[in-house]
Amino acid sequence: GGRTRGHVDFAVEALVTTVPRPGRQGEPVEHARIRDLCRSPRSVAEISALLHLPLGVTRVLLADLLAAGAVSVHRTADA
Repeated sequence: GGRTRGHVDFAVEALVTTVPRPGRQGEPVEHARIRDLCRSPRSVAEISALLHLPLGVTRVLLADLLAAGAVSVHRTADA
């Protein structure tokens, strides 16, 4: 969407998991791929690497998914 920052600042080591719910029709492909990857906990850095996306883009996509209630972000030990 041309954005360079999301509404949330994710630590690269933060773990993300998918919230069980049906996918949305017309959902962006990247969102569906992230939800599929995060069926088991994945770090923000790992998601970025597996999708071959820049970290900033991954953070924006994760912020969208978090706002939609599609993923859960788990606190890191130092948070």
